[in-house]
Amino acid sequence: MLWCLSEMRSHFGDHVLRTGSELWAMTRTHRFVVLALLGCMASLQLVMTPDAGATPTCTREEARRAESEASSLRTWQQIFESLQRFRNCDDGAISEGYSGSVAELLANHWDQTGQLLSLLHAHPGFERFVIRHLDDMMTQDQDARIQNNILHACPAQGVAFCAAVKKRFAELNSQKDAGGTTATADKVAH
Repeated sequence: MLWCLSEMRSHFGDHVLRTGSELWAMTRTHRFVVLALLGCMASLQLVMTPDAGATPTCTREEARRAESEASSLRTWQQIFESLQRFRNCDDGAISEGYSGSVAELLANHWDQTGQLLSLLHAHPGFERFVIRHLDDMMTQDQDARIQNNILHACPAQGVAFCAAVKKRFAELNSQKDAGGTTATADKVAH
């Protein structure tokens, strides 16, 4: 689209389409050409762009495979790779499985936090996935262990991540206080 406007400026002068009112200040012929070109460009963009509104679906086979592995992932790399394969399937029982794996790693395998932080650095969107999967699927024991880990064993390079986890626990606790169904037991100390 920017290329189109650039071309139009080179043919019709630098004043083309600076403002909407300038469009109507052009001659009728220029206005017709500009509007026709814009219409053509919009049509081409619709034809050449994949359906942006379409959400890729999770096939039955993908769902079967994702469900069988989501709750048995034992490293952050395995979780990340599974997410890459089955991103479209992160719902229902599959999502619960991912939540179980995330809670297990943060609660009982804190020694793998370096691997997690490396993945978060390389793939910032992965943090949203991890934080989102801290939910009411974790046990009270996992809840307490995760909070203890972020409060007492947060690595220097993981301060931002630990802060995001604290914020998530605060959200879960406020949901619980408001009558939600979260399993979190204690408020995060500030």
